[in-house]
Amino acid sequence: DSLRGLVQLQGRRVATSLNGALDSLEQVGASARERLAATVDETNRLAARVAALNGQIQTAEVGGGTAGDLRDARDLLLDDLARRAGAGVLERPDGTLAVVVAGATVVDGTTARELEVRSSGGTLAVGLRGIGPALGGIGGDAAAALEVHDAEVPRVPDALRRLGAA
Repeated sequence: DSLRGLVQLQGRRVATSLNGALDSLEQVGASARERLAATVDETNRLAARVAALNGQIQTAEVGGGTAGDLRDARDLLLDDLARRAGAGVLERPDGTLAVVVAGATVVDGTTARELEVRSSGGTLAVGLRGIGPALGGIGGDAAAALEVHDAEVPRVPDALRRLGAA
């Protein structure tokens, strides 16, 4: 009888531990969602700044002048965009750039288009704000947050449940 009580007590402790782990995992998922939203917001801010610099560079160089400092500033922003979302760059003959994220043009000359986080069926995705399907193949910090939220976090509860059932 005391052995049965001890086993039941240990079982309750294991269940409590597993529930605590599941609660912590929910927090990890929420944190990944917040990181993705912050990354997308910062990507939008950077894209708008690149578009503005494109216009300044174009104006400065229209008569054969140079805009080295503006180009350097834009290059720093492009490095940040690549780190955050895996952005690629296409140079235009007029000195402006197009910035592409996951196949979608987010900057074309002096025009920037915003990204947004979308949620469907418990998974997250990134797409152009208000139009088109979700973008596949986003990179950088955004991809890492999506991987944690959509792949890693869902995998752990099943493993914990199997452990609890063993």
